[in-house]
Amino acid sequence: MDWINECSDSFKEYNDFISNRGIKYLVKNKNEKGTCIKFNCTDESYLMESRVLSRVKYKMFMSATIGDHEEYANEINVCGKYSSHKIPNMFDYTKSPIFYIGDRFKMSYNEKDTSFPHISLMINKIIEMYEGKRGIIQTGNYSFSKLLYDSLTDMNKKRAIVYENSEEKIGALDRYKYMDNLVLIGPTLMEGLSLDNDLCRFQIIMKVPYSSLSDNFVKEKMNMCDGWYMRRAATSIVQGVGRGVRNENDWCVTFILDGCFTNLVNSCYSTFPSDFIERIKYLNPDILIKNNI
Repeated sequence: MDWINECSDSFKEYNDFISNRGIKYLVKNKNEKGTCIKFNCTDESYLMESRVLSRVKYKMFMSATIGDHEEYANEINVCGKYSSHKIPNMFDYTKSPIFYIGDRFKMSYNEKDTSFPHISLMINKIIEMYEGKRGIIQTGNYSFSKLLYDSLTDMNKKRAIVYENSEEKIGALDRYKYMDNLVLIGPTLMEGLSLDNDLCRFQIIMKVPYSSLSDNFVKEKMNMCDGWYMRRAATSIVQGVGRGVRNENDWCVTFILDGCFTNLVNSCYSTFPSDFIERIKYLNPDILIKNNI
């Protein structure tokens, strides 16, 4: 009965939405097998008004990865009706630099095949550099995870944990947390993880986490909001970099090996927090490929 009531409430919400806003902002997505249909709403301002803003007199939104607060205010339609406050970050990032390699090796659709062999060499070298320490590698999708694992040296494969779906990810995380010297490889490692202290001393972002263009919601939002697609990727990277630095004494070194990151920073500079920008350091990829750092 609870399930029936929830379904009934959901249908009522969609009917109310259509009555007020029409079907312009409803986006339909199907799963790969075509057995499930999901409706998304691209109008965040309506959802915020109906679910939050109209129900309470005073509102306070708190987030470490809100991005540009003016852009966020515009998305939820509260422009001119808010004030913003920034709480100083008390973390010590002196041991947690963010290395990037410039724009030479891009993991975009057209360039990934030529870039990956070079990126694979860099990843193998980084894993060897952090012998005895745990780390994670964000691959962007499961296909890249397999491709990367197959390219690892025999010694590095012994340390690697790869999962193929969300169910396997749970077991992979348990194994990773309770054994030293392991490297967790896969997508969906950008948020929802707290890898405190020795649980993560290095992390590699192999591909900038751009949202899939096969998702109808993503395509509609791109058409509606200039810059939304890039800002979403930027916010995801900020969240991902935070997986390994969880307290004021923690540290974790980050390597962003996708050349697309350079363009992302230039396009969405204001989305990245100032302490993130200050940690970014250029690393010549030739040094990483040919020699030990």
